[in-house]
Amino acid sequence: MATVYKVKDGPRGDRTDEGKEISVESLTSKLTNYTCQFITEEPPQFNAGKPSDHFRHVVVEVSEKGELNEKFQNIGFYVVANLDASDSAFIYQ
Repeated sequence: MATVYKVKDGPRGDRTDEGKEISVESLTSKLTNYTCQFITEEPPQFNAGKPSDHFRHVVVEVSEKGELNEKFQNIGFYVVANLDASDSAFIYQ
């Protein structure tokens, strides 16, 4: 399983939603047209000096080695490039 988070700009803390678990297989299929860029093994922060009031980024956490595939090749956190959190509802369907 992977956990998908919506993330606001700003320092770490209360900048994410609660996250939703989705199978890596399903997520890989839904994100076929998106690049998932590995960013870190620790929870990321975006634009720490410019907090936003709304969710802007979609971040995927892959935590089990057995879940790795061609799109998600490392354990850790990925940002879904060019996908605003407000346009990410299709991931959860």
